Amino acid sequence: MAPRWARRIGSGVVVGRLALAYAALGLLKHVIPLSVIARWSWREPRQPRDPIVERRYTALAIRARRVWGVTDGDCLQRSLLLYRLLSRAGADPVLLVGFRQSPAGLQGHASVIVDGRLVAETEAEDRPFVPAFRFGRRGAVLSH
Repeated sequence: MAPRWARRIGSGVVVGRLALAYAALGLLKHVIPLSVIARWSWREPRQPRDPIVERRYTALAIRARRVWGVTDGDCLQRSLLLYRLLSRAGADPVLLVGFRQSPAGLQGHASVIVDGRLVAETEAEDRPFVPAFRFGRRGAVLSH
């Protein structure tokens, strides 16, 4: 087993790379259609599905997001990064984009679902978002 300092450096490098991917997704979402970004984000699994790897990838994605200090308004790029990592882990994630009407106007939200459960969502919604788009394997659009 590698020494602790070596593991920490390795994790730091991975988080740094993911932070760059997170930033790139934040830019791309403004200029490239979501269907294209979803296809680009999907990765073929590297190994058989492993819940431990899924949890590790989810934690790494959250850490990468913190590098930029973003806490709100980044659900699409966060979800695209999770979709990418969890597809690589063999979890067969679904990228979900929905909308709802609020007093402030139309609101959108993106999230990732694995095995029928939301991944890395921190708060329950009192008024759920109505699903508009769902992307499955290889970024394919799924019917509702």
